[in-house]
Amino acid sequence: MYQTVMVPLGNICYDRQRFMKNSFKLQKLSLFEHMRDGEADALLAQVVLTQKRVAKGATILSQGDHYIQLHILARGTAFAEMSDVSGKSMRIETLHAPEVLAPGIIFSRNDEMPGSVFAKTDCQFFTLSRADVGHLCTQSVQFRDNLLRLISDRFVFISQRMSFLSFTTIKGKIAQYLLTLERGERDTVVLPSKIEELAGYFGVTRPSVSRVFIELEQKGLIAKKRNHVRILDVPGL
Repeated sequence: MYQTVMVPLGNICYDRQRFMKNSFKLQKLSLFEHMRDGEADALLAQVVLTQKRVAKGATILSQGDHYIQLHILARGTAFAEMSDVSGKSMRIETLHAPEVLAPGIIFSRNDEMPGSVFAKTDCQFFTLSRADVGHLCTQSVQFRDNLLRLISDRFVFISQRMSFLSFTTIKGKIAQYLLTLERGERDTVVLPSKIEELAGYFGVTRPSVSRVFIELEQKGLIAKKRNHVRILDVPGL
């Protein structure tokens, strides 16, 4: 499942071209925002990265795994799900490269993954040990501040996501979701996911999602054709 290559960026034997290529990918992360020229390269030269390639459909992290390495999605798309004891799954989010996975868990006393992460496409990851993340925080105030901001942003997102899933009806979830999508000509939105994926995102079954779309059409609130949805009555929705 994994093809793992140790990538010691600080080693003088390391190919410079590969260093620059991988460094460029990582510098797109919010972890390296607002840094001086060359600062990110200097930081990355102090740590050891493990490169992982994961095939489409494979499990990247499983619910309950101990998260002792910070995972950085450098290429591809992944998604996170949570499951209860009955086996019911709920899609938490879709992750697009470049992105950091679960930054709030890396220093937690309870470092078990609350959900699982799967590869939606072929993915490339880099991982950093907990010790190396801590080292970078001591070497760069900007890196430390970026990490704290990232953790805070993720906390707010997950809190809003849990609130959305817990306190809204299925109809309300779908209506709210449609209104958050970018609207094109004549208030038309394009559903970025299949009904099955939307069902996972809303934490409900596929038939439940289909019934709500039919109900919204019958009430004259929307007009749906495949993945194109025209919002006919925004206040009513």
